[in-house]
Amino acid sequence: MKKEEIQSYCEKYFTHVGATIVCRSDGYMEIDLPTEIDKELTDRPYYWMWIEATGQTPPQNRLRMQFDPNMTFPDEAPAAGKIELISLGSFRLNKIFESVAKRGRITKQYQISPPQIASQSLEPWLMVPYKVSFIADLRRDEIRSVGVNLLTGEIFSNF
Repeated sequence: MKKEEIQSYCEKYFTHVGATIVCRSDGYMEIDLPTEIDKELTDRPYYWMWIEATGQTPPQNRLRMQFDPNMTFPDEAPAAGKIELISLGSFRLNKIFESVAKRGRITKQYQISPPQIASQSLEPWLMVPYKVSFIADLRRDEIRSVGVNLLTGEIFSNF
């Protein structure tokens, strides 16, 4: 993923979960996190146990993310606070991926066709992978899949 794609992905994620994007520019974003998203993205379990046990209202957490490693800021901007560099493999991006995996289990995938094929309609398919276990003295597991054409109802094994 390029840095622009990562920033676009993060922007879509924060918009979807109801976070407020305070500042957005090329290579930089500031986000005010809702409490439940703050719990998912920050690794502070004892802090949240203490907040909940004492019944306090947590302060608003603002996340500052930089996507361009070559970007520089003047001394006074952005507002005081730690700015995290977000790239593939970074802690915060991995936490975002975990949050997406936890919140959604379905994906919609499609192929962008070349212009000569674009006039043809695509067929919807359903693929169901499953595991078969043979258990006796030893155990053998096999991964199999079935494909179902959603237009015709045809079923194909080993899809």
